[in-house]
Amino acid sequence: MIKKIAFSFLFLITISAFSQELDINNYKYVIVPDRFDFLKSSDQYQTSSLTKFLLEKKDLKFF
Repeated sequence: MIKKIAFSFLFLITISAFSQELDINNYKYVIVPDRFDFLKSSDQYQTSSLTKFLLEKKDLKFF
């Protein structure tokens, strides 16, 4: 049982070490929707505003 746990843990560490990282600076423009699919109304819980604010800190432009 311990061997399975240790192997699983080692496997996850190995995958995360070699996974591809997304460099957000590769993109110049971003589209942030007014309403996300999992929400009932537009900008509910300020998700769109927060997303736009956090991406503007990375110097991205919006449509």
